[in-house]
Amino acid sequence: MKNRLSNHLVIGIFLSALFMGSAQLQASAFRDEEHSQSVLSLGTSSNRPARIYQGGEPFLSFGLEFQDQTRAIVPSGAQGSMPEMSVQRLTGLIGLDLVPWLTLEAGAGMTDVDLEGDDSSRDKDWEWRVGGRARLIDYRLATDEPYYFGVEAESFYRASQSENWYSDLEWNEFYSALLFSLSNHPLIHFGDDVRTISLYGGPAMSMIDGTWSDEFGSVDFHEDQNMGAVVGLSFMPDEFMTIKIEAQVFDEVSLGAGLSVHF
Repeated sequence: MKNRLSNHLVIGIFLSALFMGSAQLQASAFRDEEHSQSVLSLGTSSNRPARIYQGGEPFLSFGLEFQDQTRAIVPSGAQGSMPEMSVQRLTGLIGLDLVPWLTLEAGAGMTDVDLEGDDSSRDKDWEWRVGGRARLIDYRLATDEPYYFGVEAESFYRASQSENWYSDLEWNEFYSALLFSLSNHPLIHFGDDVRTISLYGGPAMSMIDGTWSDEFGSVDFHEDQNMGAVVGLSFMPDEFMTIKIEAQVFDEVSLGAGLSVHF
C-alpha cells in the first residue's frame, strides 16, 4: 500500500508540473478576456461570450453530483478475491477559477455502500474530495457552423468510509482523465431550452487503496483495474448553468450526473 501511495504522490507532482508548465504558455498563446479561455488557443478567434463556464469570466460555481459507482476490488499483496463494491454517492462541490483556464474544486457528501453477497446493511457515511480541472486547448474547427474542439485534464482525490455492526471500510481514490470534447457555438440553439451541447470522452485512470477491518484483523485492498475510459454529455440551458451525464468504464460501468451553477 505504501508503494501505491508513493505512486499517487508522483502522479500528483506530475499533474502539478503540467498545470504550472501550461501557465508558462499563456503569454504567447492566449486569447483576450472577451474570448473563450484556454492555455493553448489555436485557430481563429472564437468570439464566444466571456460569461461562459468553459473558460470565461465566471469565477465561482456550486455543484451537486450523483454517482452510482461499481468497482471490483482485490486484496493487496495476497492471492484471493473480495466482494464487488457498489457505491452510491451524493456530493456537493464548490469550484473556484484561479485563472480563466484552471478551476479548483472541493466538496463533501454522503456514501451508501453495498458489497456483493453481503445482505447486512451498512450505515451511510461522509466522504470528502479535492481536485482541479485545466482547460488546455480550445480550437475552432474550420466548418461552416462554429464548432470547437477542446482538450481538458481533470484530477481529484477522494476519501471515503463505511461501517456496519461487524466491519469497517476505509478507502481513497485518485482519479485522473484527459477529456477530448466537441462543442457547438453557444449562440446556436438546439430547441428552445438547450443553449450549448458538448460531447466529451477520453482515457481515465482510477487508483483505489483501502482497508477492510473487523474483530479478527484487517485486509488492505486495491482496485482490480485502474485504466479505463470516460464518456459524457453536457449542456447549458443558459450561461449560468451546466447539466451533465457521464459514464466511467473500468472493470465495471459507473454512471453519474451533475448540476452546476456559475457566478
